Amino acid sequence: NTPVITTQGDIVLLSSIADVAVAKMPEMIRNDNGELAAYIYIDLDAITGSDYVAAAKAFLAENLDLPAGYSLQWTGTYLYGEQAAAQLFWIVPLTLLIMFVLLWRRLDQWH
Repeated sequence: NTPVITTQGDIVLLSSIADVAVAKMPEMIRNDNGELAAYIYIDLDAITGSDYVAAAKAFLAENLDLPAGYSLQWTGTYLYGEQAAAQLFWIVPLTLLIMFVLLWRRLDQWH
């Protein structure tokens, strides 16, 4: 029943916009590359990972000051999508160039 202020300034209960649950889990210390880490899992339904991260980055840039020694990283499907886009950035033009050269050579053979 925690009140939350929306971007329009309305106050709604957290339970009306999210399913919140506390689960008993084994305690553990997580690390990522040798540094202590905490993870926040977000399940997206109506928005893509890249759109969510872009909006979240803009919001956090204005509203979050990380203390010294803290960092923020985005992983999961967002990271996989970014890596795929980076690879396709070079693969697609290279493939089109190869196809053009092959077609051009084939046309030269007909003349």
